[in-house]
Amino acid sequence: MNKVALIRAKDWRERVKLLTDKILTLQPNQFVADILDARLVQMTPTDYCFVVKSVGAVSWQRALEVFEWLNLRHWHSPNARMVAAILGVLGRWNQESLAIEIFARAEPAVGDTVQVYNAMMGVYSRSGKFTKAQEMLDEMRKRGCVPDLISFNTLINARVKSGGLTPNLALELLDMVRNSGLRPDAITYNTLLSACSRD
Repeated sequence: MNKVALIRAKDWRERVKLLTDKILTLQPNQFVADILDARLVQMTPTDYCFVVKSVGAVSWQRALEVFEWLNLRHWHSPNARMVAAILGVLGRWNQESLAIEIFARAEPAVGDTVQVYNAMMGVYSRSGKFTKAQEMLDEMRKRGCVPDLISFNTLINARVKSGGLTPNLALELLDMVRNSGLRPDAITYNTLLSACSRD
């Protein structure tokens, strides 16, 4: 990395940290919008994605406030990365109904992207809803969105969390990955081996 790239990399981390820290120190009766409206630092859409993830690691409510503020201000139209970020946060906090609502709202604009579908599959996977994750994969294909290895790893993880992964089913899932023209990776094999060793 050259010096300019290193400076930029450091700058975005500092911007994200500054804004994240300000948001996370708000009192319950204070609003994220007050911090964001003050425009303390110049932020890019990518910076805001990292803010949503960083804030979301501590508070899904505050992360959702950031996401909604961005949508209300129309500063950054919903993009696949931002929608995937908030879906990931909501999935980690088991806020499935909110994730479904956001996915439904965002779908016309950015729904046909593998990143958004993978994030929504992740929401279902975390709660062991294999059937819902499978439906999401099927819907993705119907819309012409090609699943990637993350899609299949997420589906496999959903199956593991839903229980009852037999060695035969593990092989079927592995074949599904291969039949899609993808090469299983360490995550694929580790998830399958871990699941089979439990049974």
